[in-house]
Amino acid sequence: MGGMGKTTLAQLAFNSNEVKNNFEKRVWVCVSDHFDKLRVANAIIQRLEGQGCSSSATLESVLQSIHQSIAGKKILLVLDDVWTEDYINDWEPLYNCLKNCVNGSKIVVTTRKETVALMMNSIVIPINKLSESECWSLFKHFSFNGRSDDECRELENVGKEIVSKCKGLPLAAKTMGCLLRIKRTRIEWEDILNSGMWELKEFKKGIFPPLLLSYNDLPLMVKRCFSYCVIFPKDYQLNKDELIKLWMAQGYLGLGHEREMEMIGEEYFNILASRSFFQEFIRDAIGDIVGCKMHDIVHDFGQFLTKNECFAMKDNDFGDSRINFSFDKARHLILMVAENSSFPISICNIKNLRSLLYQFESDMNSFDGVLLELLGKNTCLRALAMGGITKFDMMTGVRYSYHIKLERIPKEIRKLIHLRSDDECRELENVGKEIVSKCKGLPLAAKTMGCLLRIKELE
Repeated sequence: MGGMGKTTLAQLAFNSNEVKNNFEKRVWVCVSDHFDKLRVANAIIQRLEGQGCSSSATLESVLQSIHQSIAGKKILLVLDDVWTEDYINDWEPLYNCLKNCVNGSKIVVTTRKETVALMMNSIVIPINKLSESECWSLFKHFSFNGRSDDECRELENVGKEIVSKCKGLPLAAKTMGCLLRIKRTRIEWEDILNSGMWELKEFKKGIFPPLLLSYNDLPLMVKRCFSYCVIFPKDYQLNKDELIKLWMAQGYLGLGHEREMEMIGEEYFNILASRSFFQEFIRDAIGDIVGCKMHDIVHDFGQFLTKNECFAMKDNDFGDSRINFSFDKARHLILMVAENSSFPISICNIKNLRSLLYQFESDMNSFDGVLLELLGKNTCLRALAMGGITKFDMMTGVRYSYHIKLERIPKEIRKLIHLRSDDECRELENVGKEIVSKCKGLPLAAKTMGCLLRIKELE
């Protein structure tokens, strides 16, 4: 079952000084429900060597690289959230290449499925649910913080009834504790206790009721900001500033001066963080949060809410018949395409995108035609992000874009009128000569920019 604390426990061990001092190499890979051998193998070699193999590399060559890299080394490999039960095809090839390390090396697997644990033919450590007293202690840690003794006594009975509905799940207890921390009266607590959401059929057996209760308590725009995060894949390291800019592009932060919207975005981010929708925070030198991740259960919950509106696709998903995308409902899409990969022509059927985020490993000129067709159909696009591109020769009228080398604007996509921001040329309030003068490498007549009606910032 999800939300039991398996990943948290593994992380505590992985990051402990004792473990750090005992292993020459430590590798953590989030596997998730679709076991892609090549992706997992490449993630392992990337963490071992600091960079992955070429995207054109075969599974056999990557496994051989792992075999050579770990020779004579004591390693710890953690495979988090494994679902596959196919030992021969999925697990055995990976396991065989790991036999080149020295004695004392360890492989740790976390999984929600007992059959997966048994398949590993090793020691199985079951993670039991919290006892009622343990669950109550965790809940109190979050919900009673800052309250007087009298307040705590008044809320204790109803609090214990709420804890009983958490069914011993740490994530549920934490989520409820974070929600009720801001509820000051007994009546508000009783409203949560008596909510019909605890009895919803589709949620009754899992962690979703506490998440849904916490989600429904959010302001409307904060709900939209949370749902948008599902565009990123599980275990993705979210950058707070970039996330806020993407929220801004969608209009979730209102209309106003950019600094005001950034402050609203900070507030919304902090609300989601305080409610346990985000975790694994990265902080800067002064302690401010600059990045985070979403728990995989929280990500599942967000996917349930968005109902095929947000997708994350890797190049190895494009030909997978098990991946079923409802392009009619797709609004937000992130594509992660490796070098020499084939662009999914079927993507061109999408017509209502609001966000398109590309992550390419190298030159993508071979995709120009397909990309132009896609952008030409999605005239309501508000966010376009291109990462890791070495050469690219077009720009579109979307509200947010970055990491693009700008040379010309193709006539096919000048209908896109919502360009909002970019990172290099700041505060461009008007179109025309001002843009050309401030953006080097843009040999473009001012009249060409006339179709981009809302340009504010542009690289």
